[in-house]
Amino acid sequence: MGDCLQLADNLLCTQSNFDIESTKIIVKILTIPLEKYHYQILVIKSYPDIMKTLNFEMSKDVSCKIIKSLIDNQYKLRDMNAVENIIKFIEPLLKQSSVPVDEKN
Repeated sequence: MGDCLQLADNLLCTQSNFDIESTKIIVKILTIPLEKYHYQILVIKSYPDIMKTLNFEMSKDVSCKIIKSLIDNQYKLRDMNAVENIIKFIEPLLKQSSVPVDEKN
């Protein structure tokens, strides 16, 4: 994950955003661990930072997949730190897009 974040940072230094193919690859890199590790991805500190490299809609999609994985695997919030940590991962679901609705299409 750290290497993915470094690669994303390097690419963002040379261009303002990713093309659609690069974005799909980053989403795949982020969602593959959910299939096997479920809630254990919550300990990967670079995961939310990598999500921030995605556009709003893609990061929202990844956030939904994280929530679905946590619910499907009956993840229990044991303390306030767990809640705060999950919020970092699902932050795109808690914000509104900065792009007006008519510009999204």
